[in-house]
Amino acid sequence: MGIARAGDAGIELGLIELRGEPPAVRVLHHELLDGVVPIDALRFTPDVHEALAAVREERAIAAYLLPPTTTERIRAVIDRGERLPPKSTYFWPKPRTGMVLMPLDPSPVTPRRAAPAS
Repeated sequence: MGIARAGDAGIELGLIELRGEPPAVRVLHHELLDGVVPIDALRFTPDVHEALAAVREERAIAAYLLPPTTTERIRAVIDRGERLPPKSTYFWPKPRTGMVLMPLDPSPVTPRRAAPAS
């Protein structure tokens, strides 16, 4: 769903049909935003009321309400060798920096042994 200012008439709500492989955020960027809107002009909020207020208060010219995606859909994009738009994934609770590590090397990690005491 898209929300946009309609001049002095207030807020206009509309449905936009996106065509392409999920997740919806990827299709929205591909069909509508990429090449038209600078990436640093985009903002994200998980709160629909905040999105409406941003448009109503003219802090944004439009807001797009997207359905939630699944890890399977994100994984499908990765498996196809494609990328998701910058800052398009939102997870909560967020892991603490440095708490989650994924090895780049497919071989198992061998723990280091401490040097023998002298």
